[in-house]
Amino acid sequence: MRILFVTPYVPSSVRVRPYALIRELNRLEHRITLVCLVQPAWEEHYLDEVRPFCQAVHPVAMDRNKALIQALAAVLTRTPFSVAYCHSTTLDLVVRQLVESGSFDLVHTEFIRAVQATMDLKGLPKVYDAVDSLGLAYRRSLTAPYISTSQRLVSLFEALKMPAYEAGALRYYDRTVVSSPIDQQFLKRKGIPSATVLPNGVELDYFAYSKDDRKADQIVFLGKMSFYVKVASMRWFYKEVLSLVRKKKPEVQLKIVGRNPPTGILRFMKDNQVEVTGNVPDVRPYLAQAAVAICPMVTGSGIQNKLLEAMAAGTPCVVSPIAAQALQARDGEEMLIGENAQKFADCVLKLLRDRSLGEKLSYQARQYVERNHNWQAVGGGLDTIYQGLFTSKEKRDG
Repeated sequence: MRILFVTPYVPSSVRVRPYALIRELNRLEHRITLVCLVQPAWEEHYLDEVRPFCQAVHPVAMDRNKALIQALAAVLTRTPFSVAYCHSTTLDLVVRQLVESGSFDLVHTEFIRAVQATMDLKGLPKVYDAVDSLGLAYRRSLTAPYISTSQRLVSLFEALKMPAYEAGALRYYDRTVVSSPIDQQFLKRKGIPSATVLPNGVELDYFAYSKDDRKADQIVFLGKMSFYVKVASMRWFYKEVLSLVRKKKPEVQLKIVGRNPPTGILRFMKDNQVEVTGNVPDVRPYLAQAAVAICPMVTGSGIQNKLLEAMAAGTPCVVSPIAAQALQARDGEEMLIGENAQKFADCVLKLLRDRSLGEKLSYQARQYVERNHNWQAVGGGLDTIYQGLFTSKEKRDG
């Protein structure tokens, strides 16, 4: 099948979901033409990762100044800031010209920020991968702790606009997929009953299961530290939870691993038992050494990829309810869930003290990921959706 795949960023090992889907579709002998925004500009080098799996790649550079003007101009419209920010007339033109060439059987659109380029297209089956519901994410951010005032204001505007915009845009597509049941349920309440869950996967060979000796007092967090959700979550953990852990285990060490940490996170290193690494070439050594991986999300939606990677690598995990909601993993079996600061601290301490519990969670978490988050199975699920749409179109046309 000839697929036009449209994304608002460069699919790569960093933007893992579209990258892995394209790779799996290529393995299934689909022919992929990728049209993507390049933003920020330095991500252009990631095109080399995805090119081997594409028949053609059409990158479109984004003018950041123009994008900011577009976002500001959207204040009095129904268009969310994030959608307006990513709108590119050049991207629209490239997509339209490719569709008019008659060279494609199906259009796949990734994420809400790319829908303006494809929602008005006609004549081809269209799949929209929402990934997660931003309407849900922004609504949660209104009341989440440790969100900055400026971000809470942005979240208010987006929470007022995004649910209606999502519901309206999704009606232009033949099939919608999301990464988790929570996002599926939220969209269903907004009038989109047909969203299909297509979970994220993990590179199971890369994040190989490890039973190496772990440092008994080391806690690790993985995440893109330029993202406000990760920042707020780590501020909450550091301010509310870590002090409770240290009352019982004063020697505990925390490593925050992820690119572009802001000044507020870097300040944590005034504490000599905290390391903020910034970008690292390989996160696996940090997972292999840690006794506990934490995912203390205070807001957000969808699946936390870094949590899946930690589970795959066998690092025992303590998570917040928001992080757990996207998964079918069980409290006390594949992970521990801390419902508030005290319970989160208690879960961390339990794993730091009880090696046998950690080994149990480690093994069962890996088994869970192998069963539910294998990229080959996820790619096969997307292929099944494509085939169903293509068959339906052939029946209508015939």
